[in-house]
Amino acid sequence: ADGLGLNTLTSNTNVGFTKLFSTGALLLANFANQTVYNLGSGPVGTVSVSNVSLDLVQPNPPAWSYVWIDDHPTLSQRVAMARAWARLHGVSVRPG
Repeated sequence: ADGLGLNTLTSNTNVGFTKLFSTGALLLANFANQTVYNLGSGPVGTVSVSNVSLDLVQPNPPAWSYVWIDDHPTLSQRVAMARAWARLHGVSVRPG
């Protein structure tokens, strides 16, 4: 044994949170820290490593959401939305 790691003290810290938004987006924040105290016969000292991450994930909206939706969609817009929804869900739409 070469004596490496025999006289060390390690401390780990990990703190984070997640937030789910009504749009389906997910925000993740994380802080991680690791500190190693070398108390052995080699070079005595402290090594500390920290990581910070912030992630935002937004799912792709369904195909029908790209159609402009205002207060009064036109008939062609309604038909386009119905067809896009039907394609997305594997349903056939007959004009009626």
